[in-house]
Amino acid sequence: MAKLNFVLEDGQEVVVPLKEHITIGRGEDNDILVDDERISLHHAEIVQNADGSLQVFDLKSTAGTFVNGERQLSCTLLHGDTVAFGPLVGTLDLEDPATASPVEAPAAPPSPEPAHPPAAAAAPPPPVEVPPDHAHAEAVAKMEAEKKRLKAEVDAAEKELRDWQQRAEKERTLHLARVEALRAEEEKLAPAKTALQQAESAHREWLESISTLASQHADKTTALERLNTQHYEKSTEVQRLTATATAAREEIEQLAAQKDAADARLNQVRDECQQDEALLNSLRQQIIEHEKRIVEEEAKHTALNTACTALSAKQQRDEAAVKDLESLLMSLEQRGAAAESSLRHMQDDLASCERDLAARKAELAASATGIAACAAELATETNRLAEARTKRVELEQLNQEVAATKQQLVDARQRLAAVEQRYRDAQAGGSQVAAHMAAPRRHASQEEAPKATTSAEGQHQAPQGELSGQIEAARKELAELEARIASLRQSPSAPEGEAAAEAGSFPPPVVVQVETIKLTPIPIKSERTRGPGTKKAATHP
Repeated sequence: MAKLNFVLEDGQEVVVPLKEHITIGRGEDNDILVDDERISLHHAEIVQNADGSLQVFDLKSTAGTFVNGERQLSCTLLHGDTVAFGPLVGTLDLEDPATASPVEAPAAPPSPEPAHPPAAAAAPPPPVEVPPDHAHAEAVAKMEAEKKRLKAEVDAAEKELRDWQQRAEKERTLHLARVEALRAEEEKLAPAKTALQQAESAHREWLESISTLASQHADKTTALERLNTQHYEKSTEVQRLTATATAAREEIEQLAAQKDAADARLNQVRDECQQDEALLNSLRQQIIEHEKRIVEEEAKHTALNTACTALSAKQQRDEAAVKDLESLLMSLEQRGAAAESSLRHMQDDLASCERDLAARKAELAASATGIAACAAELATETNRLAEARTKRVELEQLNQEVAATKQQLVDARQRLAAVEQRYRDAQAGGSQVAAHMAAPRRHASQEEAPKATTSAEGQHQAPQGELSGQIEAARKELAELEARIASLRQSPSAPEGEAAAEAGSFPPPVVVQVETIKLTPIPIKSERTRGPGTKKAATHP
């Protein structure tokens, strides 16, 4: 059996037996899976032809397929060839190199075997003398017949070889056609694979951008706190500079030119502040609208206990509102990031723009407060949704337990009714036995009276004990089921309306009191208590 001996980069040897069709690549649907980025998803394939030879096909891989150091798109493999799929290098071992030849040699014609005369069963007859000419003619005839037979066998073998070659050529043509069709299908699937890879890369980029935005938001928050600290330090420095204003008068003349540029920058900042104020006003209006929507959602959540059937639709609306709040939060974070970038540009002119910076800081604080309020409301809304889902699951579990308890109660009542019926039957049977025993028997034997009394008492006490035990067990089970139903009705997590509905659906419990009746045996035999032997003895005293 052919096999490939691979030597990995760490020196480990891997032996892979070859089948009729094997694919190599990085994808999970390949026969040989290689976890290396340098290997393509579908790198190459090895196909065994009808004549037993092996052929390798490169599936348009990036790193390429090499046979004995030369890059090949399609190549027939021989014993000992070195095959490289990118960084993966292996050696072909056919174990029987004769199987790698594309066409097998025709079988040699069988050598003529000398005809052996059959062994004689009896003694051989005396030899018959044959004339020399007749023996020679007979030998020539045998040689001609053997020659014709051998020629016919050679012709049949050649015909069979030609037929086999034609079939092999047809199979090779069909195999090549199938290979071309598979390549065409793979080319058709290439755009879909590319689109899938692009979608996966876009999804990864989207996740990375989300994590980057989250980290940027944390960085911006840290930067804002750092700016607050710097602002406090700058205020302290301004006070110190005010005390040393006399010594800084000479520097004022040098800073006159810078002041003009700062004024222009200040005007620009004022324009940006006005734009930010307009944006903040629109944001405030949106926040007011969302607060109204949140109030409406809270009103809907208060009616959740009585409207469990409409929870799915309301949940969808709540999720849509949450998505809107998340999009609004992202837009607010982006605008906050823009405001923070404008604050970063104002650091150099902090001394001259202190009042404008204070106003800008107040506005940013208001927007941050609004963002925090929106985030808190979003968290509250999410918690309420989780609580509503938990309550719904608990309600469903309680309903299931109540239904199971109902079924158990019905079964217990059925069993109790059966036990009561048996008890009534036993009472009826006992009354009949007492009636039969009350009638005196003139032909009864006085010696057999104690035995009959003992047997009658035993037969009546046995079913009486069984019935008493079954009735007591049924009573206990009924009491346990009623206690369980009472605990479920008093459960605080179940709504009052549903508890009332469940209480109305249960029928009132039926209390059955059964007293233990002890039958007093009478020392007279009856037809029911006597066996066949006693009856015969009574009739024939």
